[in-house]
Amino acid sequence: LPEAAEAYTKSIEARPGRADVHENLARVLLGLGRPEEAAARYREALALQPASAAANAGLANALLMLAFVVIIAKMAGRPYPEAVALVAQLTHLLLLYQAVRTQS
Repeated sequence: LPEAAEAYTKSIEARPGRADVHENLARVLLGLGRPEEAAARYREALALQPASAAANAGLANALLMLAFVVIIAKMAGRPYPEAVALVAQLTHLLLLYQAVRTQS
């Protein structure tokens, strides 16, 4: 995933007006457990293409993940980076579960 993030970042530098590339980078960032950065990229995608259902849903997911991070950090007394890592692992497991479920 880090290589994908780098590739999408380079693509954005070359073509900053492509909402789909911002959206793809946001998905990767979310998978890497970087919800704040993902939310920023989803917002950029929405600035370019406000009616994008995928970008709106992605932003909601990023903000939800960020909320979970904050809750875990505060309630469990965990440092913020540990909470981010935990939520990233949970998100990864959820995505795997959804992928398996849709194949069945």
